[in-house]
Amino acid sequence: MGERLKAVDVPPFFIKPDVWQGEVPAGRTVIRINPKMAFGTGYHQTTRLVLRMIAEYTEPNDFVIDAGTGTGILAIAALKHGASNAIGFDIDTWCDTNARENAELNEVTERFEVRIGSTEQLADQKPAQLFLANINKNALIELLPIFSEFVAKKGRLILSGLLDSDRDDIMNVYILKKQL
Repeated sequence: MGERLKAVDVPPFFIKPDVWQGEVPAGRTVIRINPKMAFGTGYHQTTRLVLRMIAEYTEPNDFVIDAGTGTGILAIAALKHGASNAIGFDIDTWCDTNARENAELNEVTERFEVRIGSTEQLADQKPAQLFLANINKNALIELLPIFSEFVAKKGRLILSGLLDSDRDDIMNVYILKKQL
């Protein structure tokens, strides 16, 4: 499998599978990923979109929450782009070991906490300046009211895993939540 993994250039990031031996373009922040069974290699279009948004919207010392963390790629990118610390949670038990290993590969273990479970993992958390969720529409619709409680007053919420046609459904859930 390792020989099939390729690097992905998503400026300003460069996603490098741990086994990949090519040259990294100048000026890129390298994110080393050993994907195993979890989602988040940088190959998927939604992951690349969020990585670009992380580069634009992460501010120094942000606290980040990454819902559906998978390999931890998004939280790791935010940490490497200046966030102070991050919590990633996922319902997939494969993510526990994999995201922790990737945090170690990227030397962010002290700043990245991985939790297995759903939104109950946020019970003791302060709101985040940057909240990331790259998951499917149905999960986002169900969880958006809870996610929005954990976004700081002037924080940023980045949602991905959606189609253009999903926009109105997502916005309606968000607007209804704000009216309650």
